[in-house]
Amino acid sequence: MRGVAREIGISHSLLNHYFRTKLDLWKACVDRCFGTMNREVGEILARSEHVGDATDNLRRMIVQYVRLSERFPENTLLLLREAWLGGERFDYIVDRHFKAFLGAARQYYGAVQAADRIRPVPWQTLFTVIFLGGPGLFTLNHLVETVSEGEAPPEAARHAEAVADLVLNGLLKG
Repeated sequence: MRGVAREIGISHSLLNHYFRTKLDLWKACVDRCFGTMNREVGEILARSEHVGDATDNLRRMIVQYVRLSERFPENTLLLLREAWLGGERFDYIVDRHFKAFLGAARQYYGAVQAADRIRPVPWQTLFTVIFLGGPGLFTLNHLVETVSEGEAPPEAARHAEAVADLVLNGLLKG
């Protein structure tokens, strides 16, 4: 904590007054990073309840998540890093900042499944494709540049729509 205080130019006592441990400081930083995104997720969830049919809701959820990941790529990267490590910090992010959105996505997927409109796909498979693959354009920029061979990446809205189309067209029964 002394090193952190020195690096940001405040006294150790002041930092310790507000944050007893490095974990407390880390949590405050995470809450700040995820705060705006969480407010927007809450608004999205409030607006999308019982609007349209189950497939439309799932599609909207995919598009909105990918669009949010464009605006907050650091949140996806932090979540991935902590998921790799596991433990208390990962649990904190999931419990405080990811569960509501994840629960809603799973509910929309379950509703589409219950309507018997899609082929059976394990939830984990769908989750990984959408929630890790969708943001990849924004979080893995150096890799995307490498495989693009000079071609400009699609704009975020077009990318989000393409992700939703690929996922849903692959899932829907023909």
